[in-house]
Amino acid sequence: EAHGIFERRLGDRGLSLHETAIFAATLESLVHEETLERLHSTHHILGFDAKEDSATEHQVERVIDTYMVMLVLGLNHTSVSPEVVLGAAERMDAIYPNWHQV
Repeated sequence: EAHGIFERRLGDRGLSLHETAIFAATLESLVHEETLERLHSTHHILGFDAKEDSATEHQVERVIDTYMVMLVLGLNHTSVSPEVVLGAAERMDAIYPNWHQV
């Protein structure tokens, strides 16, 4: 478990430059994996094929908007229903003022 290893090292003496780089790379990898999971969930919610090689500009905009709705509202991408996400997306201007500027 990476978390425990880093915690023990921090408690003992801190991290060297090399260990800090490894820690940053580990975090980057975890963030990348979660982002991919969120994007796949967004595609599923919208009924798009996540494996499709090409998407229209409109589809890409919808994916980005829906992804941001889930992120800003803190919706759990692994368990939220399409109805909740799409309903929230329709009400974002009321929920989050100036949403269209985000």
